[in-house]
Amino acid sequence: MNGRPAIKFNDLTLGYDRHPAVHHVTGEVEEGELLALVGPNGAGKSTLLKGIMRELSPLDGSIVLDGLD
Repeated sequence: MNGRPAIKFNDLTLGYDRHPAVHHVTGEVEEGELLALVGPNGAGKSTLLKGIMRELSPLDGSIVLDGLD
């Protein structure tokens, strides 16, 4: 891996109608890495994916994709 983050989460909170579903996520996924999302129903997996795909705007924090906020 080249150490360049493809996805970076900066204190990210996502949710619906001001009700958080994903709280204060910070971290990064480097280019070429694989990412698995696991958890029970209602844990926020689909919400996080919608945020990455820009279908859902952050309530707080940010998602940086390939260096673009």
